[in-house]
Amino acid sequence: MKYMILIVATMVLSLSTGCAQKQHNKPKQQLPPAEERAKLLTAHMAEQLKLDSLQQKQVYMINLQSAQQLNQVMLLTDRLSKFRAFRTLIETKDKKLKKELTKEQFKQYEKMKSEFIHLLKKRRKKPKNEKD
Repeated sequence: MKYMILIVATMVLSLSTGCAQKQHNKPKQQLPPAEERAKLLTAHMAEQLKLDSLQQKQVYMINLQSAQQLNQVMLLTDRLSKFRAFRTLIETKDKKLKKELTKEQFKQYEKMKSEFIHLLKKRRKKPKNEKD
C-alpha cells in the first residue's frame, strides 16, 4: 500500500509541487522511471484487486503507457495546461482499466483511488512543520 501511495502521490503532487518549486527557485523533484512506477503500481493493483495473469499484463501496459505520458505532461510549463493534460490522462487511463477489470474490481479500484485522493488532500492541509 505504501508503494501505491508513493506512486500516486508522486504523480498527483508533482503537478502542484512542480509549480510551487518553480516559484521558490528550488530544483524539480525527479520522478522514478516510468517502468518502475508502472511495475510497482501494477503489483499493488494485482494484490488489492486480485488480478489474474492476463489482467496483470494488460494493467501493466496501461500503467506503463500512463506513466510515460505523465513524463510528457510534466514537461508542460503552463499550470492550467498541465492540469488539463493530467486530468485527461487519468480519465483515459480509467476508461482503459474499466475495459480490463471486472465490475467489482473497477469498483474497488475507484474506492482505492478515492481513498488516496482523500489522503492527499488531508496531507496538503497539514502545516508545513507538522510531519505524518
